[in-house]
Amino acid sequence: MPSLGPPASRLLQIATFALWFLGVVALVLAVAEAASIQWHRAVVGGGATIMLVLYAAAMAVIGRGLWQGRRWSRGPAAAFSLVQLPVAWSFLTGETTPLTTAIGIGLAVLSVLVLVCVLHPSTTRIMIPQAELDEAAEARAEALRAREEDRAKRAEQRAKRRK
Repeated sequence: MPSLGPPASRLLQIATFALWFLGVVALVLAVAEAASIQWHRAVVGGGATIMLVLYAAAMAVIGRGLWQGRRWSRGPAAAFSLVQLPVAWSFLTGETTPLTTAIGIGLAVLSVLVLVCVLHPSTTRIMIPQAELDEAAEARAEALRAREEDRAKRAEQRAKRRK
């Protein structure tokens, strides 16, 4: 974990543990699904099991990337969290039981928690070095200057044509 400040590293640790927890839950669900596969639904059960295992693996890899402060992990963590919000909503709507309500609330809370932690400005400073942020700001300023010069040249050309 980069040592650029305790609050940001704590936020990344929180997001990591949330993702790892979701991965463990997905593995538990994969085992439960595999144990309940019926022969006339073997393809559906097997497919669901494989998807849950792949999801758990993705959560583990993305969580490890966040733990190490890797830039690439920020986007997938945010994307997975955004995808999980409608899933959480689906658990909260329709015919609900106390279990599905708890799952929906838990999934929504964890998803929002990961989003807040990953998109917080202090984690941005860890994920993106200051030199790159300065370069990007300088490139934007240069593009603005070039655009203004171009507009001025066009205005001069129009003024010359009018004379």
